[in-house]
Amino acid sequence: MAIEIVGGRLIVAKPPIHSPKAFRASLRALEAAEIVVRHDMSGIGLYVEYDFAENMRPTMSRRNNK
Repeated sequence: MAIEIVGGRLIVAKPPIHSPKAFRASLRALEAAEIVVRHDMSGIGLYVEYDFAENMRPTMSRRNNK
């Protein structure tokens, strides 16, 4: 899955990591480092979104304004 920022949201599609287990571990490591926040949006099916943590937003804003 590629990870990109669209409208301030973290979008994930088809991992460059070959193993889904390794990809999940990478996302969990980002979550543990307080870079992203995991949102479980599950209703009928499994659906999870990740977004930048509040402490990362000023950093991302500075990068986008350059």
